Amino acid sequence: MTTQSTAKRVLIVDDEVEICSILKEFFESEGYVAAIANNGLEGLEQATVFQPDIIVMDVRMPEQDGITTLKELKNISLAPVIICSGLANRETAEKCLNLGAADFIAKPIDLEELQTVVKKHLKAGDAG
Repeated sequence: MTTQSTAKRVLIVDDEVEICSILKEFFESEGYVAAIANNGLEGLEQATVFQPDIIVMDVRMPEQDGITTLKELKNISLAPVIICSGLANRETAEKCLNLGAADFIAKPIDLEELQTVVKKHLKAGDAG
């Protein structure tokens, strides 16, 4: 069993409370320590304080959108950012990936797909 101190930390940045709750419960059941931010500005603050190993973030949010937040996150965190968005078109996905997102998943989120993507990027980070 993973202890609190060795567990990987995931930051969930999404303004939809239900999605945050589902993702937090899912990640914690998988042994992660999870934190939630409900908009981009909170996400930036949490990324500094919580120091996540990986970030799962939406694009459409109040206060500050995910695109702007992603640009700023790349300056303060080395954690891979996985974008999970209802704006699942090629243009949005390419824009996010070009700005440094590690991956892009369309909403509604398939939790198995998300887990596979998260594990892939955490493993890639451990190797380097």
